Amino acid sequence: MLTLVGCPIGLTAAWFTVQWLGKNGIDFSAIAGNVMKGFGYAAVIYPVLPMQTMGQIILLTAGTALIASVFPAWKAVQLQPAEAIRKI
Repeated sequence: MLTLVGCPIGLTAAWFTVQWLGKNGIDFSAIAGNVMKGFGYAAVIYPVLPMQTMGQIILLTAGTALIASVFPAWKAVQLQPAEAIRKI
């Protein structure tokens, strides 16, 4: 349930953040000064998040949540309700 609710909300927030930063940029000149220019980078970076990467993120998140939830669910199915209450 957390994955079904959290994944779309988190990905939407990330997409809007990357879109905003892609237009405005991230200014590292106050932190790094001219150090980044020495490595061939500009002081302002404009991030991009391709749709293919978004698809990969969705699959990895859903797969990880599914794998992480299988073991506890399997253990819960095997317990009788009265036995589970006594174990608490």
